[in-house]
Amino acid sequence: GFEDRIEFINSAVSTEDGQLEIGVESTGRYSGVDCLETGSRQTFAAIGINTLLSRVSATLGGIEIVKIDCEGAERQFLPAISNQNLERVSGFRIESREFEDSSLIAAGFTKSTTFNDGQGGYVFDYHRQS
Repeated sequence: GFEDRIEFINSAVSTEDGQLEIGVESTGRYSGVDCLETGSRQTFAAIGINTLLSRVSATLGGIEIVKIDCEGAERQFLPAISNQNLERVSGFRIESREFEDSSLIAAGFTKSTTFNDGQGGYVFDYHRQS
């Protein structure tokens, strides 16, 4: 029932539009931008995070929440989000290991940890106070 609200973009998300090299492991469980030791390296089409957020906000208006689980790429592209695009987003939910989040904090987001697997994996919630 929501087909008119979904657009599939067959692309990785990166700091900029172009190509992104990813370590691909056969099960997919250990694939990611920082997975150099297992599997093979493959190159995929990539959409820049700023392009993506601008495109979504032009279509839908403000963005209430961005859910991110991208196997390490968030550590590269989150610091690249422009202030203009950060203003368009009310919150982020990010599954990741620890990463540099000073750009989110400086943009007025508060951070909470909603899950800790005890092995370095977390779910972080960032929300802006209204």
